[in-house]
Amino acid sequence: MQQILSNWGVEGEIKEFPEGFESQNWLVESGSRRYVLRRILLPEEVLDDGAKVYNYLYEVGLNVPATIMTRQKRFWIKHEGSAYVLQTFIEGSEDIDPKTFFQNLTGFTQLFGVLHRTLYEADKRTWKNTREGFTNPDILLEQILDVNPMWLLLPQDERIRTQFETWKDEYEHLPKKKLTRGVIHGDLGPRANILHIDGQISGFIDFFGAHFGYYLYDLATFMMYANLYHKEVEKVTRGFLLTYLDTAPVRRKEIKHLRFFLKTRAFLQIMLFSKRIHDGNTQGVSDNGDNIKGYEEGVSFLNRVNEIPEDHYWNLIEDSYSII
Repeated sequence: MQQILSNWGVEGEIKEFPEGFESQNWLVESGSRRYVLRRILLPEEVLDDGAKVYNYLYEVGLNVPATIMTRQKRFWIKHEGSAYVLQTFIEGSEDIDPKTFFQNLTGFTQLFGVLHRTLYEADKRTWKNTREGFTNPDILLEQILDVNPMWLLLPQDERIRTQFETWKDEYEHLPKKKLTRGVIHGDLGPRANILHIDGQISGFIDFFGAHFGYYLYDLATFMMYANLYHKEVEKVTRGFLLTYLDTAPVRRKEIKHLRFFLKTRAFLQIMLFSKRIHDGNTQGVSDNGDNIKGYEEGVSFLNRVNEIPEDHYWNLIEDSYSII
């Protein structure tokens, strides 16, 4: 590892963090400075774009790691077939208990909206939009459309295929050009790439999957992780959405399409885990049982979203604005 660190001219004590799905991480303590050395398992073409997003957000004052350039003025190096990046270290943990999260939900939501506003208003020249996944806002939706439903070989698949056909029809009628688009994180929520200390956000991480897309998708992903999508939490969800809209670039009427993006997030999870099971691929997951659990959680999520009336979220915030 010291040989790898020499590309940045850094020496220090190295401690390994638990392995994550998209990376393997080491804490590097060099004098009074601490860094994170990351072995990235994502395609190399995303690394430069991700690093530029990181550094833009760092420069404008958001709590994200900075990606350190090598002596050769690159954001990453290749060593024995793997890509490595070095970043500044941010204190905090992804683990947060539900009670603490909901007690601090307003703060989480405001910073989430600020993140979206910052990304939306960013000078696009800050990062070069060079790859399709970064410049095409519909790439994620098209990937789901391209999925062969015959991957689905598990219980409830017939029902899922029927729902998938409904989702495709909704996609065809989605007013894409009227929805706010920009660089999004793609996988952000409580216990997912948000660090906190004592219930307060200390940083956002893992922007190497950042891409150009719909902010409603990021919003739906956050709601999935936070369990803010079902009718039993209407009051909390209303407050969450109103707080988000106060700081984010998303327009109020776009909330009419939030249910579609919640379904999109559910289908993405179902497709991902069903393909892993089909391929026998457990990389990044401890065993195949976790893949089955992930699939079943995706199905449960989809079923809960389908129980929600189409205009549920729009009616929630419209009622609130009419009261105001």
